[in-house]
Amino acid sequence: MEYPAGSVEGKRLFASLLDRMERRQYDDDFLAELVAYQAICPASEKFDIFFARYALAHGNTEVALEYARAAEKKRPLNYLVWRLLAEILTARRETTEALLYEGLCAAFYGDPISTTLPRKDLAASLAMLSKAMGLGNYAPFMSSWMVMTEAGLRAQKHTLMGEFLPSRPGEKPVWWVGAYVEQEPLGAKSWLAGQHKEDDEGFLKRCGADFVFDFQRAALSVGRLAVTEATPVVLPLSGTEEEQVITFRAEGVEDSAWLSKWETSYFRIDASTEICSPAPFVSGAPVVLRHSPARRRAVINIMLDGLCWKKMIRENYRYVPNLVRFFSQGIIFNDHFSVAEYTFPSLAAIKTGMYPHHSNIFNERSAVELGREYLTLSEQMKGCGYHCVTLMGDGTGVFCGCDRGFDRMIINSYALPTYVGVERTIRQLEAFGETDQYLFVHTTDTHPWTARKHPVPLTAQTKLALRDRLAGSATQKASVYLPHAPLYTCANQEGIAAADRSLGVLFDYLTAHYSEEEYIVQVFSDHGVPIYDEEPDILSENQVGAALMMRGAGIPALGFVDELTSAVDLYPIMGHHAGFSVPDDVDGHLPKALGGEGRGYAVSASVYPGQTYKLCLRTKTHEFRLESKEAVDEDGTVDMTGASLGLYTRGAERKGVEDTALWDYFLGIARDLTSSFNDEGHHWPDMRAARPLWFKNAGER
Repeated sequence: MEYPAGSVEGKRLFASLLDRMERRQYDDDFLAELVAYQAICPASEKFDIFFARYALAHGNTEVALEYARAAEKKRPLNYLVWRLLAEILTARRETTEALLYEGLCAAFYGDPISTTLPRKDLAASLAMLSKAMGLGNYAPFMSSWMVMTEAGLRAQKHTLMGEFLPSRPGEKPVWWVGAYVEQEPLGAKSWLAGQHKEDDEGFLKRCGADFVFDFQRAALSVGRLAVTEATPVVLPLSGTEEEQVITFRAEGVEDSAWLSKWETSYFRIDASTEICSPAPFVSGAPVVLRHSPARRRAVINIMLDGLCWKKMIRENYRYVPNLVRFFSQGIIFNDHFSVAEYTFPSLAAIKTGMYPHHSNIFNERSAVELGREYLTLSEQMKGCGYHCVTLMGDGTGVFCGCDRGFDRMIINSYALPTYVGVERTIRQLEAFGETDQYLFVHTTDTHPWTARKHPVPLTAQTKLALRDRLAGSATQKASVYLPHAPLYTCANQEGIAAADRSLGVLFDYLTAHYSEEEYIVQVFSDHGVPIYDEEPDILSENQVGAALMMRGAGIPALGFVDELTSAVDLYPIMGHHAGFSVPDDVDGHLPKALGGEGRGYAVSASVYPGQTYKLCLRTKTHEFRLESKEAVDEDGTVDMTGASLGLYTRGAERKGVEDTALWDYFLGIARDLTSSFNDEGHHWPDMRAARPLWFKNAGER
């Protein structure tokens, strides 16, 4: 069975409007056709783009900007939207923001930068342009840092060290980037990073050799800072010079300390204090030392990247005894699914509670940010009064805005071992035990990587016979395509056992130092792995079958629960735990096990530009599949015409299903889910011309 074609009249109207736009025939006939087109395609951004072009042609930049913004909200990664906004903002002399969209056009489609950079805002403009032309992940590395030379603009590699992350025009910079140090020589790490800030050859390409960065919500203080909080606080301070002297004056205290350049030290302040230094220094957000009965002392979210829970079930949990022991006193959801097959879109879905086509965070090539109208989990927890810290993360959610709300983030790109995350967590709990904390830890022991570039665990290297050790070791593929081979299955199981062993230390610490009502711990994964599939299947139960378990205050001791859940459900679960209001635009559902309505089906989809769109809908008993013929465009749209469809039973003996009522049920869901990005063949020629190979054969990552 194939997905039906869209409206013939809608396609005709789009072609006619496109022709009129190219001929600049913005007359009453254009408006009449546009109104008719909107009636057929009410959710499409194309109406807003066409009308903005109409308004701009008639000299009304205010109306043009209004409709261009409406189009951007629906389709923030669209070439036509970017060009339109760049033109409108340039006409309105808002050149710094116009550069943002010109930068996106340049990064994705090779367009030249034509806007004249304003000299008075040159640094801010170049930073904004650099962000637009960079990748959506791997913060704080900038892949196209723009500098002005005598010959004009030049792009180079750059690491944001000792600097604030670029912010939008009119917004105050928030995130300052330093080097993470603890119980090691001051100045060494900042010196090392300073040597490589402009390293075009290696530092960024190798992700800083997994250099650990310290992101602080901070401000630059010049000369003097007064701390007047009535409640005791802990204040993060960082220097801008080597061995920088900083003086503290308070009742009974007048003394000095050294700050290290670009490295953070913490100071407890119990009364009004004046802080002075001859050089500028960076002051982080004060951590207020206060408990509230409305909060828990510790809310800890731990993401075990790539943990395939379906495999753990089949293995009778022999690799995860500590997880099972601890969470048997809470809830372990055994039928849980991620919404995507890899980290970038899946982690965004967890942190926003929205499917990728609603948040528009799915394209890792883009630094386009989550709309400000959406609140992330960390913003919600910050609003509840928690001190919010990422103790271990890979920087995936920084540029895209999914990490808004954190006070501090300790970031490095790949090496995220659980034992380090556990030690940081225990130290954080003890250091800030006088306040209520929301902590996020992202670990990767459970994630497989191609052995050609990432060594497998030492235990796997020594245990495997030579034949098994070599089979698959030369594989050069993305992790979602790794083969079913002893090298990868053994490495994965060793990594899972190591993560579980380390987590056992944390669980023992929590039960020894906290009562059940004082904490909430949630462990989950962002996706599964392909290495347990005999045949490649990017949305298989192994690839998107993920983990979700929780224990602590208000969580019933139900043990294993077979209820169907999705990664987007973590958002309403957190709202239930913490007491914040869950917005209507969230796609998650509170599970029945926690008193909610639960869900009838779970959605998993692959939205990877340049490849076919793939959808899997699962109920407790059935599985519906859809795959487009054409590739997903850069903005997430795809023509569903002729997409292949399948309906099967779930379970070991998967069988096709012919039940008409079931087909109608799943097709109705699929139509609703894809309606906002199914372009029904209404393609922008300029976007197609820029990616000709995409629409002949879907490329492999």
